[in-house]
Amino acid sequence: MDQTEANSKVVEPLSQAAQDVERLNIKEKKHRAIMEELSDTQQAIARYDETSKEIEWQYEVRLQQFQYLS
Repeated sequence: MDQTEANSKVVEPLSQAAQDVERLNIKEKKHRAIMEELSDTQQAIARYDETSKEIEWQYEVRLQQFQYLS
């Protein structure tokens, strides 16, 4: 085995590993972005849920007031 063959046997797996690392880094960035968007969406849903409950409560109070006055 000459130096070129030995070198190619080392370089090819290292090159493949470097490509795998790059691919996984890109995948991790996408995953982090998705998780951040999910967190933001969950917070927005919680806020809208709170607002909805408050509006329902106000509606119920006003409906009872209306029924009392009728």
